[in-house]
Amino acid sequence: GKTALSEKERRQLLEYQRAMWRYFEDFAGEEHSYLPADNYQQAPIGRVAYRTSPTNIGFMLLCFLGARDLEFITSETLYERVSRSIGSVEKLAKWHGHLYNWYDTRNCAVLAPEYISTVDSANFCACLVALYHGLGEYEREAEKMPALRKRVRRLIDQTDFAPLFDEKKDLFYIGYDKREEAYAKSHYDLLMSEARLASYFAVARRQVPKSHWSALGRAMRSADGHMGALAWTGTMFEYFMPHLLLPVYDNSFLYESLCFALSCQKIQDSPWGYSESAFYAFDQMLNYQYQAFGVRALALKTDLEGERVVSPYSTFLTLGLGVHAQMKNLKTLQKLGVYGKYGFYEAVDLSKKRAGGGRAVVKSFMSHHIGMSFLAVVNILEDHIMQKRFMADDEMRSAAELLKEKVPAPSGLYSARKQKHSQDKPSLFHTSEEVVCDDPMVADLHAHLLTNGQALHVLTDIGVSAFYENGTSLTRMRRDFLGAPKGVFAFLAIEGKLYSLLKAPLYQDDCHYSAEFGAKRALYRMEREDLCAELSIVMHEDFTCERLDLKVQRGKKRIKDAFFILYTEPVLEAAEDEIAHPAFANLFVRAREEREQGCVIFSRKHRGEGASFFAVGGLTPRRGWQALSSREQIFAACRR
Repeated sequence: GKTALSEKERRQLLEYQRAMWRYFEDFAGEEHSYLPADNYQQAPIGRVAYRTSPTNIGFMLLCFLGARDLEFITSETLYERVSRSIGSVEKLAKWHGHLYNWYDTRNCAVLAPEYISTVDSANFCACLVALYHGLGEYEREAEKMPALRKRVRRLIDQTDFAPLFDEKKDLFYIGYDKREEAYAKSHYDLLMSEARLASYFAVARRQVPKSHWSALGRAMRSADGHMGALAWTGTMFEYFMPHLLLPVYDNSFLYESLCFALSCQKIQDSPWGYSESAFYAFDQMLNYQYQAFGVRALALKTDLEGERVVSPYSTFLTLGLGVHAQMKNLKTLQKLGVYGKYGFYEAVDLSKKRAGGGRAVVKSFMSHHIGMSFLAVVNILEDHIMQKRFMADDEMRSAAELLKEKVPAPSGLYSARKQKHSQDKPSLFHTSEEVVCDDPMVADLHAHLLTNGQALHVLTDIGVSAFYENGTSLTRMRRDFLGAPKGVFAFLAIEGKLYSLLKAPLYQDDCHYSAEFGAKRALYRMEREDLCAELSIVMHEDFTCERLDLKVQRGKKRIKDAFFILYTEPVLEAAEDEIAHPAFANLFVRAREEREQGCVIFSRKHRGEGASFFAVGGLTPRRGWQALSSREQIFAACRR
């Protein structure tokens, strides 16, 4: 149903809308080829940015439609504005139907670098879908509208997202550099990301497999009575932007995650609302600088500086989850002077190092932030009309079940300490209570994560694992858990016989295995008639370091001769590089014994000018030990 608004709130929102609409009247005319200027900076030097992006264009086109919904313009004017802008878009150079990321608005030339952004292109296409169905509502009032709709549909159908998709990873590349003929090295791998709209659009159009949606990361955290999925930088943009068009279903995983995000943002000092935005710092040309400002409780990224830069568009994006608190926050920002000719300014910088304990208003207006804000208000005033138009499309509606995903059972959560711009790090990824996995099987794996925000150890109940630090693989990982299991494996060699303390890699039928996963540790247990052993793994809270403790109990028979063996295959480079060339990658790893320190130092000399990467393993107490560099040497030693 419609959001309950007081008449005063409705009038205030309409006032905001009229101010924002002026931006498109002033900066999307003939001078700009009927495309929106990226931004207008009012101070310290007034200047217009003569460039635009697919996201800018898509949001502007829907703002034209929203202006007709609010009766700011007539249906005939809607037709004229959309037709002229679409005419410019039709002339723009493209790659597999995709718009490039930046164009000069004066001559429509592609700006360097010649880059295709997955997110920006998808934003544009998704906006075209809603535009196509919205224009149909006004066909009777403008006779040429059917022909215009066909032109819009043609742009949608000509765009293919398959070339931007990495089939091996089941994920989208961040983008493609046409001049370098190279894909970005990174991927969009989180559900809570601005790329969620791209993923939904491409799955719904069957240009990428449905499995892609499941491949998106869903790391979760609980804080202050709420629970939800995490984003990379913890911004409102990552959580809420896709839902300008994607509906939010009550009690769904997405709904709970959005509520979680809003809660974590609102508990910050007033005013609140953090996203990527410009801030009060300048380049040599006195242009404002731009970066993401998120909330630590929502972020997987560990080096957020916790600076307070509040962007009004962040509040507008959340209107779908409540109006009254949002209107109060916007009023607070208005009183702080964060308001000008085209509505709210870009941001207010409250960081001590730039504002000196006061506030510094970032006096610029950005096309896509104004567009998002305008559309969020249209959705509230007109009963989520943009979402309804998007889902009126048969293909988009066919994938609605993806948006209705239920909240998973809380088997693993990142637990964040209460934050008031605290410097504390989040605690380990943990289960709310102990999870016991008895007699684990490859066909029914249970996974568990240990992390301190920098290092990540992915463990399974059979013992297969993978250890990472900030995207670098420390140990080798393979998906063939039976034929080629990898991880950090532990063995006991007793009187010439080898026993695996984890079910993998030997899968011994005469031993019983179990695993227990808790808040800060993993415990593996192996039992047989005459032997019981436990291996405990605990990660350090601050450093990329783990402690492994071994306990062994033998029956009445005394052990005369035994070895404890810890086996792993160091990688020390990006996982995709090692998987692509495993034999070649091994050539660059070296091991060096340090007998006096009781440790082995592994190192990788990176190709080119890259610095070496090191890892260290050691024993305490330092009893008789040796480091062996091949499987044959290790198992030969066991038989002695």
